[in-house]
Amino acid sequence: MTQDHGFAIRRAPRKQYGDLTMITRDWPATGLRMTDLGNAILVEQDGRRYKARKWRLTDELIAVVDTAVRHGLTANWVEGHPSQPYLEGGDHFEVGSHHITFARRHHEGWVFVLSAQAKPPSIEAVGFSRKYWYFVHCSGKPYRWEHAGGHNVFVAPSDLEAILSKLDNLTIDAVEAARMDPRSRATVLPKIGITSEYELELAFLEHLKGAPRSLEAPEIRVPCDGLIPDVLLDIRGTALVVVELKFSRASRAELDQLHGYLQLPTMVRRAGARPIVGVLVARSFGDEITRAASAPGGRVSLYTFGYEAGLRLQIVAGRAVLEDLDLL
Repeated sequence: MTQDHGFAIRRAPRKQYGDLTMITRDWPATGLRMTDLGNAILVEQDGRRYKARKWRLTDELIAVVDTAVRHGLTANWVEGHPSQPYLEGGDHFEVGSHHITFARRHHEGWVFVLSAQAKPPSIEAVGFSRKYWYFVHCSGKPYRWEHAGGHNVFVAPSDLEAILSKLDNLTIDAVEAARMDPRSRATVLPKIGITSEYELELAFLEHLKGAPRSLEAPEIRVPCDGLIPDVLLDIRGTALVVVELKFSRASRAELDQLHGYLQLPTMVRRAGARPIVGVLVARSFGDEITRAASAPGGRVSLYTFGYEAGLRLQIVAGRAVLEDLDLL
C-alpha cells in the first residue's frame, strides 16, 4: 500500500470481465468511439486511433469518460500523448499505449489519464498531471505523489467527480500559459503552484528579494570545476551557501552531490575563512537522507517546500541555515 497526503492505493481483487457484451461505445458529441478488443480498447477520435492495452470497456471506464465529458475534458489524445509510435501506423500501435488521455483540447496538455498505475482493467487510481497538483491539493481530496517517472499525482476514482467539479477554464488557461510561455510562469504560480524545478527556482529567487543587503546577487547554474550547482548565495563576511532545488522527492544521491559541491576547490578558495554550507530543497525526503543530514557535524540542511500565495520553506533536518542568515 502506497500512501501520501491521505490517499492509499489498496490492491483490489481482480475482477472478471469475460462476460462483457458491449463491444463499442460512441460519444457523438465528442467524436469519441471506444471498441473493446478483448485485451485492449481501440480509441478513435478526430482522425487518430490508438490502442490502450489491458483496458476493457467496463461500466467503470464508461463512467470516467462520462464524468470527463460533463466537465469539458472531451479530447482523448493530445499532441505527443500518446506519442506517435503508438498511433495507428506507428511501430508500437499493436503493442498499445499504457494510457487513456483526457484533456480539454487536442493542442493542449493532458489533465488526467487512466494509466498502468490504475491496474487495468480495474480503476484503482486516476492520475493527474503534476501541472495540476496544486489544484488537486486545493480540492481538499486526498492524493499521493508519484515518486518516479513524471512525478504526477494520483487520486481515488471515487473522488474524480468532486475534483473535476472544481476545475474551471481559468485554471486550465493558467496551466497552458505556463506550458506555452515559460516567461509567464511567475505570474501564474499563485494559481497553479510549483510544477517543475524551474518554477521552484523562480519562486526561490522571488523569495530572496527580501534578503539582507549583505547577500550578493544569487548566481544561477554557474559552472564550478566542471559541475553546475543550482544556486550559489554569497553572503559577505558570513558564509557561502550552495543550494540545490529538487521538485520531487530527494534521494541520497542529491545529498551526496551537494556534499561534493561543498568540497570543490573553487568553492573552498572563494569561501576563504567563511563556512561553506549546503541547502537541499525538495518536496519530500526519505528516512535515509533525513538521518544522514541529521548526523552531528553535518553541513547540509534539508527543507521541504510548499506554495500558498508564495513559497513556504520548512526545515526538516540539519541546522536552520536560512533562518540564521535571515534568508527565511
